Amino acid sequence: MRWSTALTLGRVANLPSVWTNTLVGVMLAGGDPTAMEFVLLATALSALYLGGMFLNDACDARWDLLHRPERPIPSGQVSAQEVWRTGLALLTLGPVLLWLGRPGDPSAAIAALGLSGVILAYDLTHKQFRHSAWLMGSCRLMVYLVAALFVGGITPAVLWAGTAMLCYIASLTYVAQTEHLNQVHRYWPLLLFAAPVVLVLTRIDQAPMAIPVALLLCFWLFRQLRTLLPGPHRQVASSVGALLAAIPLVDATLLAAHGHVMAGALALLAFLTTLQLQRRFAAT
Repeated sequence: MRWSTALTLGRVANLPSVWTNTLVGVMLAGGDPTAMEFVLLATALSALYLGGMFLNDACDARWDLLHRPERPIPSGQVSAQEVWRTGLALLTLGPVLLWLGRPGDPSAAIAALGLSGVILAYDLTHKQFRHSAWLMGSCRLMVYLVAALFVGGITPAVLWAGTAMLCYIASLTYVAQTEHLNQVHRYWPLLLFAAPVVLVLTRIDQAPMAIPVALLLCFWLFRQLRTLLPGPHRQVASSVGALLAAIPLVDATLLAAHGHVMAGALALLAFLTTLQLQRRFAAT
């Protein structure tokens, strides 16, 4: 498999969002890992993300043949069998790395095995089960939980932030289900995009530094949601990409709201990096 093909299959433009999810899980759990421990954790969770993306293409090969023939499998760049093997290997690698990093405490590795199962369930069912959006949202919640378990334990702050991210991703996934038609069939899920903002508002008096980041997030969401409404300006695919790019921005807002200003700045940098990567690699 060529590197360019692997990068396309892995949708690497969105990979920084996995790293910022990891950062939120670590910081809100009160963890203080070494640089090497954080790199190991981020690598393991990146492997799970990439495995899920590979298997998404493997499961969607027939659908892509009709609707997205430029994707690597229908265009003949790689076989479905090779993509299956690579995807499953990556889903296995993630938990193994976490177990090696914490052999005395397998809780993070066990949670990562559960995350692998949810990823696989989503990939296998998302074209038949319209509410699979909640499975996708659960994947991002579990990234927070795995990261927290790796550095010590799950705190209420991690659970609240993870739930807000679950709602955001579920909303985004509902929208993405019909991006190939440039349509939005359900508008009620759009309300879920507000979940991170609502959570931040409950803490704004304790962390005023979160205000400018929260305003930036609100501006970005409003700008993208406008392009989802009916009319000649509707650009669902473009909006989906921009909302995916905003995952690190959501993380930056959550971090700032909990007083982690420097970590929030790193997440903002990841947001800008994702926007640049999406110019070269497809976001979806």
